[in-house]
Amino acid sequence: MCPRRLKALKQNQFSIARPLPGDFTSAGAPIPFWRFGKSLIYRVWYTVAAYISLFKIRSATLNSFSALVGVLLAAGSGISWGTAFILFVSVWLAAAGSGAVNSYLDRDIDRVMRRTSQRPLALGIIKPSEKALYAGIFLVIIGLIISGVWLSILTTLFIASGAAIYAFVYTMWLKRRTPWSIIVGGLAGSCALLAGYFSVTTSFSLPPLLFSIFVFLWTPGHFWGLAVRTKEDNKRANLPTLSAIYGERIAAKWTALANIVLVPFSIIPYALGLLGETYLFISLTIGLIILIANIRLYFTPTAQKAWMVFKISSPYLAIVYMAVAIDIFLV
Repeated sequence: MCPRRLKALKQNQFSIARPLPGDFTSAGAPIPFWRFGKSLIYRVWYTVAAYISLFKIRSATLNSFSALVGVLLAAGSGISWGTAFILFVSVWLAAAGSGAVNSYLDRDIDRVMRRTSQRPLALGIIKPSEKALYAGIFLVIIGLIISGVWLSILTTLFIASGAAIYAFVYTMWLKRRTPWSIIVGGLAGSCALLAGYFSVTTSFSLPPLLFSIFVFLWTPGHFWGLAVRTKEDNKRANLPTLSAIYGERIAAKWTALANIVLVPFSIIPYALGLLGETYLFISLTIGLIILIANIRLYFTPTAQKAWMVFKISSPYLAIVYMAVAIDIFLV
């Protein structure tokens, strides 16, 4: 809530300040509309915002960009922009839909974790909560239909596999059973990249394999850093994360090791002559920042340094993708 609203509430605890469009809690969820009266326009605004937050837009968009990188690896600079757009939309819809299913399945633990307690299902903004499940399944089906009609069968299968891995294999089956669940969850991003590659060709080659492995390797190091910061939340929700089971120091070291391995792996496409010096320069620049931060984390494993690694690794994958695109179009 913005400072002037907070000040108004402190001055008069019985008066409720009207929200402005775009008011959100610190956790990223919309503030429930019933705290601000029953005006129809606010009900519509906050209900729409609640559904949008279900779809984990940033994650869905990153998956879509993974798919576009697959297209670039297959077609080079001669890509069909129409195909790329259809692919982006279909992957985004399926990823957003699986995000909504994830929100529905995790609604019980979201209520007890401070980081997620302001999400729409935890707050009860969307009632009944099954609406989130139906909305998610609907988006996945629409995404698969678009892919099946305008793209290839292989592409559709990989999109479906990514959604199923994230929503069911990771969220429903593994997340509450093992601290290593996020490793399997990383396959969802790999599936998106392979979906993009097979939207252009049916023959397999080394570049998509390397980058799908790269996405797979990036995922655990990224999210383990977050889990170190949210150890108490995870314990409260009985989630068996590395930090909750083995403690901050061991979890931080695993986070560092995962990211340290990732950086040299990113150089392999250049070493094999698959990409050029532009890719090498950009990926090495951001890679060195990641490497230094994780070496410091390994030798001084603290929650604060793990959080810093998480923040740095957040744009890392997108920057490497940008390096691939720039290198391909420049060559």
